[in-house]
Amino acid sequence: MQALRQNTAATVLVGPVLDSSGLAVTTAVVGDFNLTKVGSTAALASPTTSTHSHNGYYLVILSTGNTDAIGRASISVNNSAMSMSNHHYMVMEPTVFDALFDKALDSANGLGDVRRFAGQAITAGAPVTLPASVASETTLTNRPTLAQIEASTILAKEATAASILSAVQGLNNLSAKVNVYAAPLMEIPESGSLVYAFTVIVRDDEDKLVNLDSTPTIAAANAAGTSRSANLSAVSNPATGRYTFTYTVASTHAAESLRVTISGTVSGEARYSEWIGAVVDYDSLTVLQAIKAKTDNLPALPAAVGDIPTANQNRDAVLNALPSAGYANGSFGDRILISDNDNRTVKVTGSGAGHIGADVHEIQPGVITNLAFQTGALDSNALASSAATEVANAVAALSVLVDLVTMITGSGTPNAKWTASALSLAPTGGGGGGTGTGARTVTITVLLAGAPVEGARVRLTKAAETYVGSTNVSGQITFNVDDGSWVVGIGSPNATFGGAVLVVSANQTQTYTLTAISITPSGPGGVTGYWLCLGVNGLPESGVTMSMQATAVPHGSTGLAIDTGTRTTTSNGAGVAQFTDLTPGIRYACQRGTGQVVYVTIPEDAIGTLELNSLLGSP
Repeated sequence: MQALRQNTAATVLVGPVLDSSGLAVTTAVVGDFNLTKVGSTAALASPTTSTHSHNGYYLVILSTGNTDAIGRASISVNNSAMSMSNHHYMVMEPTVFDALFDKALDSANGLGDVRRFAGQAITAGAPVTLPASVASETTLTNRPTLAQIEASTILAKEATAASILSAVQGLNNLSAKVNVYAAPLMEIPESGSLVYAFTVIVRDDEDKLVNLDSTPTIAAANAAGTSRSANLSAVSNPATGRYTFTYTVASTHAAESLRVTISGTVSGEARYSEWIGAVVDYDSLTVLQAIKAKTDNLPALPAAVGDIPTANQNRDAVLNALPSAGYANGSFGDRILISDNDNRTVKVTGSGAGHIGADVHEIQPGVITNLAFQTGALDSNALASSAATEVANAVAALSVLVDLVTMITGSGTPNAKWTASALSLAPTGGGGGGTGTGARTVTITVLLAGAPVEGARVRLTKAAETYVGSTNVSGQITFNVDDGSWVVGIGSPNATFGGAVLVVSANQTQTYTLTAISITPSGPGGVTGYWLCLGVNGLPESGVTMSMQATAVPHGSTGLAIDTGTRTTTSNGAGVAQFTDLTPGIRYACQRGTGQVVYVTIPEDAIGTLELNSLLGSP
């Protein structure tokens, strides 16, 4: 316990402050500490400051508002994410403090006065002469006996043997006569239970180990006061002055703070101590460590984002490899027809047919019938096209899984990169640098027809820096970026944004309004497909020529005669190019200008409007 002078500022060292993992905290602020004085706990009085000194220890400058009350005072940590042993102080009257410390050897107002009497120095060779006003002991009559003094009640501040004993007992309780040793954090296991050991050390007034008069009383409770004593074991006394017991944490227990109290007596004098810790759940940390162990196996230099095809690009690439009429020997579609041999002849019955459809017919004739082959309703091209579509879908699904893996990145090498589809699956908001860590706070609100747009993807770009996130239900997203000119891009279904440049030089808010995409409805049973055409600058481009041509009928359809003529349209002022009355199930060859031809199949269950697969082309 340290001494403090009343109404006097003082600098004290407290700590160590530890986090839930037992590591030193170096970022605590003055608001993380409380002061308890004269039985009342509150925040440290202003203008108190705290500065990290070393290894989790802090220099706290106490103001006069913290040392105004005479008596015991304690500094504790009030942040639930931190732990620290309490630090105790005794605030003394200035004259008492000065006599003990500042002026201990002075001839006046200090301990030096005990060597003087009535202005006379007390030495072995110079006895003190009492002044005439002081009666000689021999002239005193009716002097009280020692027993009378001890039993006296007329003195304002009596000093009886009982009161002195009580004071000594109080000092014992304040000093480290009982110490508790245990881990500050107890982890909840994934299954079963874990047992944590506690050791209690008891000492006498001479700091020697001593047993309590009887087995100590122990109890446990959480912050709400709910008893947890059922988790405590019986107390053992393996050696003089040492007691041990355990606390059991089961997988079903909740994460919570915990207080364990220990009390007893030594020769009738009370002894008391307590341990304050927490039951914690490290499961989330375990999962992150397992993920990191897997990402550490990723290559140090994975392919660039632009080199990784999306799920739709993989699927369309497979479909684009299929010819529209017939499958030559050795082609992709031809090889899909091969089963367990190299026989490409479609046979309905008989062994060694070598055809997937024929093999299915052999096993379950009711699924693929003879009539299906005989009438041409199920020919080799149709089977190959169907099988290729399934393979393409599987490739697309695998691509999505690969994209999901790229979302996981460690803090060191190797690091995975984000792909476009992985970015669309990434969680929104702050964290991981997704919306920046710069000095300026920029809040952007996205509106459409005056209403906030939830889920709009907002991108800020400056040179090599790019930050992306999604708006919340209020149509807002907050970025933390540095000063400069930032290019703003916003994407949202059925809407366009012409782009903007945001000049950041202070904290600010900005509202952008999207333009709704106007889509022409199709007739009954038809689908309107559309693209948003972008120029080389990434902004919507008007006047772009788009074309579509039917190349394959819906799988298994009958009674349809599809026009294979080429349809063309141009993008409007919002950059939207659309085709009405597309037939579900039909595969179309699509092209922008003179660019590559991409095959797009309209889903058989599509209705209303449909964003068509992305493609490249010029102009």
